[in-house]
Amino acid sequence: MTLDAGHANAGRGRGRRDRAREELTAFIELFALTGLLVAQPVFDFLGNGSRYMVETYRLTTLDFVVFPLVVMFVPAIVVWGLAAVAGAVWPGARGRIHVVVCGLLLGAVVANFVKVALPLPAGVYLVIAAVAALFSIRLVRRFLVVRQWLRFLAVAPLIFATLFVTASPASVLLGDGAAHPVSVTISRPARVVMLVLDEFPEVSLLDGNGRVDAALFPNFAALADASTWYRNDTTVAEYTLRAVPAILSGKLPPLNAPTPTASKYPHSLFTLLGKTYRLNVNETAEQVCPDNLCGTMGM
Repeated sequence: MTLDAGHANAGRGRGRRDRAREELTAFIELFALTGLLVAQPVFDFLGNGSRYMVETYRLTTLDFVVFPLVVMFVPAIVVWGLAAVAGAVWPGARGRIHVVVCGLLLGAVVANFVKVALPLPAGVYLVIAAVAALFSIRLVRRFLVVRQWLRFLAVAPLIFATLFVTASPASVLLGDGAAHPVSVTISRPARVVMLVLDEFPEVSLLDGNGRVDAALFPNFAALADASTWYRNDTTVAEYTLRAVPAILSGKLPPLNAPTPTASKYPHSLFTLLGKTYRLNVNETAEQVCPDNLCGTMGM
């Protein structure tokens, strides 16, 4: 009796290990497919649109590293979880459910690639997706080599994420480089306020005599009367992503300047005063103030 119980326990242990191995294999296959369907398009779009990432969110280095992990793993976990729950409700159908999910994802991947390559009506894409899904379900169910191919393909999302973080234009968000506050001696400290008004033409403030119109803009007129106003001063560039970094760093950015971040402009007004002054910074189109001085205040 004891021997039989031991064999039964060993059998149950092997059964649990086999089920865990099957679920891991299923997750790896779904990881590959969601990587093609979700991760690759997201990394491609945001990798070439680092400006949008800066303007929408002030990402720290940790945020920028965690973001690809979320994009890679969350869709796969959600799809696998839903399939696993359905398999728990209908235990005998777990394998078939996984095959159907893989086929649907493969159909969506095929339709997505066709959409990128050919300008076709939306209805045509739906037909292509449906046909590709049915064909893919048949392939996954009948040919083991297809599932083996998916397991090897699981390395693709990792490659996409690595290229996004290290080689895409968005990689300027990775770290602050040499952007560190410097020690300066300020003999007469005073409050410093810097305000850049984007796309705000000076002529809109002036009256017929070239002065700020006090009737229409009394506060601007009061500021001009109590200040040194350089009326003919102008920026060195015609658009924000070059003009503002030039103001902050004192250096003229190149014509094809990358998204302005602290890693590209390590020496700026922020690093000059950051060790002496408490900074309250809000940047919209750039991220020149390093995380160790501004954190996420620019959001």
